[in-house]
Amino acid sequence: MSEPLPSSYRLRWLFFLVAAGLLAIDQGSKEWAQQVLSHHGAISVIDGWFRLTYVRNTGVAFGFAAGQSTLLLLLTPAIVLLGLWWARLLDWRRTEVNLVGGALIAGAIGNWIDRLRHGYVVDFFDFTGIGYPWVFNVADSSIVLSVTWIFLRQWGLASHLPNPFRDVKDAPENPLTPETSSHARHQSHPSEPR
Repeated sequence: MSEPLPSSYRLRWLFFLVAAGLLAIDQGSKEWAQQVLSHHGAISVIDGWFRLTYVRNTGVAFGFAAGQSTLLLLLTPAIVLLGLWWARLLDWRRTEVNLVGGALIAGAIGNWIDRLRHGYVVDFFDFTGIGYPWVFNVADSSIVLSVTWIFLRQWGLASHLPNPFRDVKDAPENPLTPETSSHARHQSHPSEPR
């Protein structure tokens, strides 16, 4: 019988809550865009700044790989599996890992579902009025924010905090405070002179 995975490798409930919540918001908003927004074309929310504009995107974020829906449909599961393989090394006791991991997987699955159902991704957040050239959706936002956060952490953002995306192998299995750590050592070796 194989040994159970250490607690740091187990996905916590927060990961599933974030992933399921963002996926539900993403799919619900896209369904609304398909049913309602597609008949209006665009709805102004903040005049001159922000609109809801129905767009069918056959590429990925920022317009890359346009017209490659079939290729992206096949690549996405492979990328997700690769990400999960890498994520096995992360310290899943940390809230940061669960938040970022949940958002990232929700974004990837959300856009993959679109390609599977429609052959394209539904986008609608439109900030072209202030010079941002791409229309995007909840899944795009989840992916971009998650990946950006990982890169910023790798480059030293909040460097005074442990970085669960880099130094995970050095993290103790059951981290203790200095006080409880000292207490645990004395309990483990009661005969040791103090």
